[in-house]
Amino acid sequence: MPAWQVWQRICFISLMKSIILLITMGISSFFVAKNTNLTVDVINSFRKKDASIMATHFNSSLEIEIPGNKGVYSSGQAKMILQQYMDNQGVSDPKLSHSGNSANGSRFAIIDFSTNMSKKQAKVYFNTSNKISELKIE
Repeated sequence: MPAWQVWQRICFISLMKSIILLITMGISSFFVAKNTNLTVDVINSFRKKDASIMATHFNSSLEIEIPGNKGVYSSGQAKMILQQYMDNQGVSDPKLSHSGNSANGSRFAIIDFSTNMSKKQAKVYFNTSNKISELKIE
């Protein structure tokens, strides 16, 4: 095989490796950005006292455990319950306390915030489809 063909194959293989690396990095950054946006939207929902921001990430039904409301609700009902809580409690100063992943691919975020009466904590659980499947406020 002539030297120019060997060189051509080496360049082609190098180019293909670079393309695969770029595609992999692009896909990885897409998922990291998407997961970060979910958490940012949850925090912004508390910061702006606007349940509709978080509701865009609700599963079709989700488990809610908020003082005065406990059960499985549709996303529309959950949005109304959360909005009432935010309006009545004077939610302020939300901060991400902790977030992580479980072995099955689901995720969670813990948000510390203040109300008119005390300090509270929201635990938000995301299913493997990156939808909020559970919300607990303690």
